[in-house]
Amino acid sequence: MFLLLPSLPVESNDNIKRNNLVNDMVERRKKSGKEMKVTMDEFWRELKETREIKYGKDIHFEKNLDYCRHFGEISVLHKGDEWNLKNIVKYCYYCMNTLNGMTREVKKEDFDIYKWTDERSVKRKKLLKEYISKGVLK
Repeated sequence: MFLLLPSLPVESNDNIKRNNLVNDMVERRKKSGKEMKVTMDEFWRELKETREIKYGKDIHFEKNLDYCRHFGEISVLHKGDEWNLKNIVKYCYYCMNTLNGMTREVKKEDFDIYKWTDERSVKRKKLLKEYISKGVLK
């Protein structure tokens, strides 16, 4: 498997950070003389290592990444997409974007779970339509 950078729509600064994180990981591999061919396990492990080097240890990020990796793998299988890192990462990004959105909302002082649920449903439908129209999701 070759390490390819995903081209996904950027919805927030969080996605920009993740894209930069992958770019940083690629640069680390190049500087250390490693080839760009990686296994999926190497990719995820090195992504976590790069994140830790750049921002410090964050167990919540690692747990979310593990969860979203699993979500991405299951989504690829469920949707019948080709089993490759690019497809898994696109679903993982969707999952991470959703988790980050939920975290931001819960941290707000005036957070109301009932109001949030209704608003999120509308946003999710809009985001799904946009991803489908751009060919990110089928």
